[in-house]
Amino acid sequence: MKVKGRDGARISADRLLLLEDFLHYFAFRDLTFAFELKTRGIAEDVLQLLTRYQVKEKSFITSFHPEDLKAARASDGKIRLGWLTRTFDAKCLAFIKEYGINQLCLPGSSLTKDLVDAIQAQGISVRAWAVGSPEIMKQVLESGARGGMTIDYPDVLKQYLDKTEAKASGGNKKG
Repeated sequence: MKVKGRDGARISADRLLLLEDFLHYFAFRDLTFAFELKTRGIAEDVLQLLTRYQVKEKSFITSFHPEDLKAARASDGKIRLGWLTRTFDAKCLAFIKEYGINQLCLPGSSLTKDLVDAIQAQGISVRAWAVGSPEIMKQVLESGARGGMTIDYPDVLKQYLDKTEAKASGGNKKG
């Protein structure tokens, strides 16, 4: 298998991390997971691993493909699902309601406070993807989206959150 990393360099097969290996090292941690189904037709296999490692309750299964979300829902009526999509409209809302989608995952640059408020008013959390700059990260945070985000620079996020928290507490944050 030929796989390239973000820098374009080839990654050898012996460096690929399998989901089971990831779960072995991280399942016991106090984290919420969002597992994106990038390969079609693997929902049931992923759910079996999440069950084996006892992380279903703190996980979301996400996908751009509605059929994969339908398959996950058919396999497990309680698993939390997130739909990766580019838009939110009446058709999207109908699908969300029909299949019990818990989270709408939209590009960070598309999120506004009004949009996030409208989605969350339906009982659906919002998570951002394609957060490719600190400016988009700030836009996501200011929109009120609280379902998390896919981000490449957690250090910048932490600095921003620390600064925001310090301002909110009147600068009395203890370090």
